[in-house]
Amino acid sequence: MPENAIPENCARLGRLEPTGLGAKWLADAGITAAYVYEIPMTTQFRGITSRDGLILQGAAGLAEAAPFWNYPPDVALRWFEGAFAVATKGLPAAPAPTPLNVTVPIVEPATAVRLVETSGCLTAKVKVADPRASLEEDVARLRAVRDALGASGKIRVDANAAWTNSEAREALPRLVEAAGGLEYAEQPCRKLADLAALQELGVAPIAADESIRLAASPERALREVMAAGLAAAVVKAMPLGGPTRVRNLISESLASSPADLPTGTGQNGKSAPPASNLQTPANNQRNPINNLQNPVSNQQNPANNLPNNTVNRLPPSAAENRGPLIVVSSALDSGVGLLAGMSLAASLQVEAACGLGTGRLMRGGILVEEPRIEDGQLLPPTKVELNLDLPAPSPEQVQRWRSRVEEIAKIFPMALGLNRKVCRPQRAGGVGD
Repeated sequence: MPENAIPENCARLGRLEPTGLGAKWLADAGITAAYVYEIPMTTQFRGITSRDGLILQGAAGLAEAAPFWNYPPDVALRWFEGAFAVATKGLPAAPAPTPLNVTVPIVEPATAVRLVETSGCLTAKVKVADPRASLEEDVARLRAVRDALGASGKIRVDANAAWTNSEAREALPRLVEAAGGLEYAEQPCRKLADLAALQELGVAPIAADESIRLAASPERALREVMAAGLAAAVVKAMPLGGPTRVRNLISESLASSPADLPTGTGQNGKSAPPASNLQTPANNQRNPINNLQNPVSNQQNPANNLPNNTVNRLPPSAAENRGPLIVVSSALDSGVGLLAGMSLAASLQVEAACGLGTGRLMRGGILVEEPRIEDGQLLPPTKVELNLDLPAPSPEQVQRWRSRVEEIAKIFPMALGLNRKVCRPQRAGGVGD
């Protein structure tokens, strides 16, 4: 290979010059620059071999808008709304060191062992129910992960809504046995009613992801998840409208009256406050994107500014707060999107291992300094800066995103908020950690 040749397995980043309504839509939202990125995956992940999306820049810094291609415009819009908010108003808390689970995709047992042993994580999230693998292969992968983690490690499985209720009832006992116990099984079925039935049956602790993220009303979905007594709720910052929006959704859900929602009281036994009672980051903290020297030490955490009777912390155990375990996860984000997830976890003071270690599944990154994994934690960079020296994506890829922005702008010329009916992606759940 010539000395100046561009290696095939590397991240790509290039400027997007929007046109027509797309240009006006972004400008009206306060976006001053947009970039297209593309990062090859180290292994195929839910059918994805390369991750691509947009990075938007505004007065407060960088934000990611990377809805998967099977998401229709009204679902993708939430991602853009979140990116607009982060780019123009900042993050709800400074990204801080975040405990991780290691994500194990559909790989051979030996590869699963290597992923776990090199991660430094005490919790593993294992993908199952993929069309490329049989139940027996899932069982073998889980046994290998348990051997690598040891008896004290925690294992989660994620089926991405692939099973029917009867299929889940058949598969989950096998997986629980192979894993030597599960922390939870994430979204085994598409319907929330099926998740509640499985939780009631006691086959395994059940968590919801797509039931929240793809719901017509995420607010209502979160309340229903809590009322159903599910073991965990998995939330992803950008697909749900950005970290501040998700923090507020959770706070509002926990603030529901006991008559309507018997779960989710705060640390002090009182209901958590509505989002309107939380001090806003604009008034109480500096934007971590602008604190390039040290975003952690140079910024106050808004949770520390809350009155004594205001709870913004979600305890790590559902048994402690009679609400679900809250887990912040990635949607195969770039480093920019991972910072939003870290901010969400910090703003909620979530102690459960988070699914934000998906950078290990990508060949490179788009930041000069990426969030890095060390001893099972994701650590924020000391500064946030795009690596503009990367090679550009193909003209076809740039045009594809230009057309998508134009398409969404034509349908939603103004911000519509998040309380609206949405179309489901062609495949349940899309892709994510």
